[in-house]
Amino acid sequence: MPRINEQGPEATENLFNALGAAHKTGSWKERYSQGYFQQSVSFEIASFGGDVHFFIFSPVQYRDLIEAAVYAAYPDVEIREVSDYVERVNLEFPNDEHELWGTSLIFYNKDYYPIRTYKSFEHSILDPKRVKDPLQGLIEILSKLKPGEEVWLQFVVTPIKSDWTKGGMKLIKEIAKKTMAEEKAPPPTLMQEFYRQIFATTGGEKKVEKVEKEFTPIPRGTQNILELIQSKISKTGFVVVPRMVYFAPKKVFSAPKGVSGVLGGLNGFNTLDMNGFKPNSKTKTTTPEYFLVEKRRAQRKKSVLKKFKTRGRFILAGSIINREKPCILNSEELASLYHFPYTGEKVEAIRAISSRRGRPPISLPVE
Repeated sequence: MPRINEQGPEATENLFNALGAAHKTGSWKERYSQGYFQQSVSFEIASFGGDVHFFIFSPVQYRDLIEAAVYAAYPDVEIREVSDYVERVNLEFPNDEHELWGTSLIFYNKDYYPIRTYKSFEHSILDPKRVKDPLQGLIEILSKLKPGEEVWLQFVVTPIKSDWTKGGMKLIKEIAKKTMAEEKAPPPTLMQEFYRQIFATTGGEKKVEKVEKEFTPIPRGTQNILELIQSKISKTGFVVVPRMVYFAPKKVFSAPKGVSGVLGGLNGFNTLDMNGFKPNSKTKTTTPEYFLVEKRRAQRKKSVLKKFKTRGRFILAGSIINREKPCILNSEELASLYHFPYTGEKVEAIRAISSRRGRPPISLPVE
């Protein structure tokens, strides 16, 4: 990344908006005869012993689209094609030398509730126009890893149709209907009940008094929730599978730092009344207990590592949905989770380029 980066997460949001245009449903013939399916792009943050890197794993047909969007957002950034870093790791479990912890991440609320985004982070006192970098805490944790320790974070992003917003509109109506419940009419007074009984026994005309219905106003907190849900479904949406892997030699393996620390960094995007991430108990490597613990945990470790390395490919769609439970995130939420940090923040762990490669001048003679 460049030494001077004054672009915020909103620049990366434009990148995801451009990626959303790559969605294609495909005709019946393309899907069932030619095997067409919507391609995914994986956005990854990895720390190799405290050295933090940003990666984008993309199909070839999306390369020009992504490069153009990245250069438009960050003109001074340098993009390099590198070998896949996950291929150098071939761990087998049980393993006497290395330990691994991994999981996929899921929402603890419905997909239409948003997570905390960069727009809700506190502004800097010295520069009110600039928000605090939401990735600062996470990158600080990743930079504290020792040699041999590695943390991989992955967001496999798949563009989807815009009709996903229908579920959000339905949720808004349900919350509003539940909140604006009709108040019960007050019970009749003793005199009203006396006259009602007289008219009922004498056969006289019964006077019906219309009671105007009153509705409870929407509380301010609920109103904020409805506005945030509406804001989420107003932007481009994606199906996302978040994954996390931490491994290291057993002598330096530290769960409080590599597991709790990283999950704590992601907790900055969680809000109790809206949404957030939590480990998926169906994929977490430490979930198996009580019987055949070592064997089952070893199988979980193999499965998590394989899914990370394949970016969810070559796995039946039903298996991904049933076990990993993909989330729906919009472009603003993704930009909060994946963007290049501000230069003003403490990002010494991220390697900066001293100069940027430029294009040759037009007047350069060519043989």
